[in-house]
Amino acid sequence: FFSAARRALFKIASFLPLGPWSGLMGTKVRTVCVVINYSFCSGGMILFNKLTMHHLPYPSLVSIVQFGLCTLVILVLKHGGYIECDALDMHKIKPYMVYNLAFVVSIYANMKALEGSNVDTVIVFRSCVPLALSILEWMFMNRELPDLRSALALGMILLGATGYVFLDSAFKLNGWAAYSWLTTWTMLLCFLMVFGKMIVDQVTMQSMWGNVYYTNCLSIVPMMCLGLSGEAQTWANVQMTSRATVFLALSSLVGIGLSYTGWECRGALSATTYGLVGLMCKLLPATVNALIWDKHASLAGGLCLVVCLMGGAMYKQAPLRPEVKTAKSPLDNLPETSPCPSFLHEEGEQKTRTDDE
Repeated sequence: FFSAARRALFKIASFLPLGPWSGLMGTKVRTVCVVINYSFCSGGMILFNKLTMHHLPYPSLVSIVQFGLCTLVILVLKHGGYIECDALDMHKIKPYMVYNLAFVVSIYANMKALEGSNVDTVIVFRSCVPLALSILEWMFMNRELPDLRSALALGMILLGATGYVFLDSAFKLNGWAAYSWLTTWTMLLCFLMVFGKMIVDQVTMQSMWGNVYYTNCLSIVPMMCLGLSGEAQTWANVQMTSRATVFLALSSLVGIGLSYTGWECRGALSATTYGLVGLMCKLLPATVNALIWDKHASLAGGLCLVVCLMGGAMYKQAPLRPEVKTAKSPLDNLPETSPCPSFLHEEGEQKTRTDDE
């Protein structure tokens, strides 16, 4: 459906008298479609994951099934000739091993954080991520700092989320452990956003399905280790009812779409913008719920969420720094002893040698 809608928008744009701006409009239409696709998949994943966890409260087991089903579907589509997907290659596996390890540890940190806090408290820490990413992109990815308007937008998001939690939610943060786990999760999320963008830019894949395949396939074993560390003792009590099976299957299928559109978003947007889109996907349902359905929500709390959405709408992606647009990869400046970036750097060198030949 989304592919058909995107082709229709491109066809409409081709008939418009845009002249020299036709290529630019085509790029903007594609970016908008990518963001819309990701937003729908993100919202659907939140819904189906909640339904799945209600009937099957085993997060590690559910994640393993979702990763495994995604891997199986990709392999079937690849061997059927429907998609292009890279085979597992040790040179490409190495950076994804680091990414997937950080991804699984972030899930564990999020679970531990929720033991001493609540979801609304996590929103405050999550709203800090775009601001941190804008600084990290300036430091490591040769991107300019946000201009005054964008900096104000990021500040509005942070203040709005903080105001909503303190005015209209039960801010809960019990003990130093909860604070340290939330901080760890936030730092890992920033790392995943920046390093994921580096992978998209530096590791050559036949299509985005390669990124999806590597991410899901290589996440199965770390997630199994996470489950065996505590949750596996309760797997013998699993009861697969018909509803649990249906919701697990639906969440797995939506997860495939979320993985694909997520990597596609990374390719089209900066790390900061991608993090901001993810945050807006979580804040928009909370705003609608607070203003329409939640009868206990105050007007002040609802307005704080509106401020967050306004900040998201105001943000403008920072451009690359002009003096380094023609320079080599930002990974060239990293120490050679850093294992992951060196593999990415080798990928770029191999590509250059191939082009020269």
